Amino acid sequence: MGTLPELREETTRRAMNYGFTVVDKFGRPVTLDHSNRERHLLKRPDLAPYHHLVPIVLRDPDLVNESARDGHYHFFRWRLTAPPHEHCAIRVVVQYFDQGTRGKVMTAWLSSSVAPLGIIRWMRLPPRS
Repeated sequence: MGTLPELREETTRRAMNYGFTVVDKFGRPVTLDHSNRERHLLKRPDLAPYHHLVPIVLRDPDLVNESARDGHYHFFRWRLTAPPHEHCAIRVVVQYFDQGTRGKVMTAWLSSSVAPLGIIRWMRLPPRS
């Protein structure tokens, strides 16, 4: 995996105008198609400056929760946003298909909180001092 600046440059090139397929934290391909991307941007305009970072959130999240309600995975990544959203995480919701072997981005938004969702599937631990 590359450095964060390298990942940002790569994902900006690939995702600015089109959808994408990326391998997530768990090694599964996840797709966001162009039409769904456009719907995200219309519904959530505050995400627009950060939408190109969605692949980074999927590859290198801070937290991943599996919803007890519907089984969707919620990927969170903090410290990628600027004022006035610096306190927000980019939250990406993925639905998996074919016995969990591939996924599709269902929605994404800027999230200022994390409600208990179900099962924590992955969490980045703070560095040891």
